[in-house]
Amino acid sequence: MLDLPNLVPTHCSTQIVHNTAKHGLRMLSYDVECLVLKVFSEVFALDENNGELKEFFDFMKTDYTEILRQVPKRFLALFTAIDKLLKNWPALKSYFVSKGEEDVNCTVWAFLSEHKDIASNDETITLPELYIYFVHNLMSQFTSTIKVLESNYLQVTELYATFNKLRREIQNRQEKGFYGYKVMQLLKKLHPNEQNTFIGDAQQTYMHMLRYLEKRLDFSENYFYKLCAPLSLDRPLELDKRCTLTTNLDIQVDVDELFTEVSVLNDALPILKGSIINAESEQEQQQHERHHQTGSSEVWVEFFKCCEAPNLLRIVQRVFAVPASNTFVERVVSVMKNLWADERNRLQTDLVKAELFVHFNYKMTCDEFAGFLQTGAAKELMAAAANCEMF
Repeated sequence: MLDLPNLVPTHCSTQIVHNTAKHGLRMLSYDVECLVLKVFSEVFALDENNGELKEFFDFMKTDYTEILRQVPKRFLALFTAIDKLLKNWPALKSYFVSKGEEDVNCTVWAFLSEHKDIASNDETITLPELYIYFVHNLMSQFTSTIKVLESNYLQVTELYATFNKLRREIQNRQEKGFYGYKVMQLLKKLHPNEQNTFIGDAQQTYMHMLRYLEKRLDFSENYFYKLCAPLSLDRPLELDKRCTLTTNLDIQVDVDELFTEVSVLNDALPILKGSIINAESEQEQQQHERHHQTGSSEVWVEFFKCCEAPNLLRIVQRVFAVPASNTFVERVVSVMKNLWADERNRLQTDLVKAELFVHFNYKMTCDEFAGFLQTGAAKELMAAAANCEMF
């Protein structure tokens, strides 16, 4: 649109997943997200309601679990909120039924009106309750995807695989008519008309999710993120795909030399991965909180240390310069707001910057840092800290 030759399209990855879920769930006859919000409002709007509910749980001899609410702008919390709701549902249903229709929100009552005189269990499942189990199962897939996209170690080479995995999951569920194992078992207990109603809604949900996802993302062969995916080094590189990527990014390379470089990389790949895994201690892996064993960027670094590959280097440095998401930036801004609050508005910019550096780059415990301060490497750091002007 801007007529720029090498412009790389980007987006807020987590927001696309969030909107995909929200767009699809609109097709359900019963609004489970709204139920979560209304239950939370009913229980915690007044302090006396909170105490009353706990007393009711004690009377029912049921362990009380805190009710959570959904944050409308982020779907990451919806799965956890529904999970808590389901654990409390039998007691909550009895509590709301005891209050009566006139004293309960109409959205909540819509999930109670059928078989309101019968306790909730797997033998007496109602159609509205089935929707809760369906959304709970479906949101577990979206939550897993969002957690990957919000990881500090996500790289641009992993974006396509992450999105395509979610897309294929939805497609498989739609094609095979799968709505979660428990939902499939409970569905058999409903009247055929109710079964048809639910299946129609669930299929519409899948269809609208796929439409939204495929409208916002390009899953074609020449999609930039798909062309970048092989650089994750989960398998040997192919020369023709590297040539397509260089054309896409307008990178000048010598194809003959590139062929030799790719061949050397493919031969060295198993050794490089093995050496990195052996070099990392178990403690370091836990500190880094990797969602995979070995980051592709680490393999590339080791490769370029021992091999001259100027053409591959041009490609890799251009691709890895593209940010995978804005999650890390948002996290920095959030921490910065806490540091530069009204109570601390006289802090100099350099000091705020230094605090952010420490917060995001030092992973040592207090004991480990105390030991570090005793080393010679810490003298320069301590000297700089002593000369730092606080205001």
